[in-house]
Amino acid sequence: QPQALGLVDGNAGQVLNQVIGCAIAWGLAIVGSLVILKICDVVVGLRVSKDDETQGLDLSQHGEEGYILEA
Repeated sequence: QPQALGLVDGNAGQVLNQVIGCAIAWGLAIVGSLVILKICDVVVGLRVSKDDETQGLDLSQHGEEGYILEA
């Protein structure tokens, strides 16, 4: 029965395998997130219109002002 040997036991190759596994996991997470983000952008959009952004999201989205600074 083979033993699991890591860096401490003199098997530096195991650390390389773990680094490769982490890089693959990061890559899949990034690509998957970008795909989901693109799908959301196509379906509902990620940005409000320029007019809504200029007007302010409190007013354009909720119909009220968040901060009334004039007395």
